Amino acid sequence: VYVDGRYKILTVDASDNYIDLDLAYSAPDTATTTNVAGALATIQLGLDLAVAGDTLKLCHGTYDVAVALTEDTNDGTTEEMRWILGVDSTTGEKVSGTRPVLLASADIAGIIVVTAKGDYTRWESIYFDGADLTDTCLDGDDSLWAVEIVDCIIEDANTGIAYWTSNYGKFTNNDIRSCAIAGAVSSSSGNGGAWVGNGIHDNAIGLNIVAAHADIQHNRIYGNTGDGLLIAATGDNSVIRNNTIENNDGDGADIADQAYGCYVSRNTSSGNGAY
Repeated sequence: VYVDGRYKILTVDASDNYIDLDLAYSAPDTATTTNVAGALATIQLGLDLAVAGDTLKLCHGTYDVAVALTEDTNDGTTEEMRWILGVDSTTGEKVSGTRPVLLASADIAGIIVVTAKGDYTRWESIYFDGADLTDTCLDGDDSLWAVEIVDCIIEDANTGIAYWTSNYGKFTNNDIRSCAIAGAVSSSSGNGGAWVGNGIHDNAIGLNIVAAHADIQHNRIYGNTGDGLLIAATGDNSVIRNNTIENNDGDGADIADQAYGCYVSRNTSSGNGAY
């Protein structure tokens, strides 16, 4: 029997993994228990179950993360990505305002820690609040393929994003802020990732690229206490185009002499400590 309607969930049995709803019918039917539209009791279970082509929807609200959420079970594919999406709890559609918050409620190794899996996975419209983490909000692995972070807020940790870039990672329209060492650090192998349309501000270093072939376009990098953009000697053949880099206390953009083949065009740099 399919019963359409809106229901209030009063209790959740965490041992069951699924959120259940008691439905009481009139005689001669008896009461029964059913899953609520496949709702899961924990985000970790969702990550463990989501396979290529699946969308894991996080309703807006605040989720305390006392143990790092791990990606060590499933990958997406080039044809069917896995998608973790922040949604409105009423419509089930992508949030247009307040994002669901993943809040580090302890000083853990990261809000999301990717170990063996997580290729071809897209994270969209989520607020990652490190709450003064001494580690990283999003801690990845140099072996990752084609991870996407889109329209997210990443803040208040030692480092916002680390090592998610190798092998064509994409980071688009995010707000990366208030991190003690760097807003983001690229992988040290593979490539430096595609960084497009992000706001990167109020960190120590804004964006630190240590791998080759980074694509850095249309970002606003500003108000960082160190360098806005740092390209290491290993950041060869990176493209730096149409960015606004302003009011950083260190260099606006510091590109190592040994980083050969970099293409720099149509950037605006002003009010920085140097360069």
